[in-house]
Amino acid sequence: MDEAVARLNIEHYRKLLTAETDHAKRETILQLLAEEETKLAAATDPPDPPDPPDPPDPKKQKPKIWRSIRANAWVVRLSAVGFLH
Repeated sequence: MDEAVARLNIEHYRKLLTAETDHAKRETILQLLAEEETKLAAATDPPDPPDPPDPPDPKKQKPKIWRSIRANAWVVRLSAVGFLH
């Protein structure tokens, strides 16, 4: 709907410019024309896609803790962070 109105306004302002000779009125019409062209461009341009989420920071991740069956002790599993493989 906004696109149709903007297109009609642009067409109307262009017709007014062809007939108008007064400098002050032409400046006003040109300003209105530029505003409508900006509105039309904003209405027809697709919105920018959202930014992808930031990758998780390994420093902020808590290490996963697994219970070692053989040693019967708690072991911090660091392979997820890249320290042990």
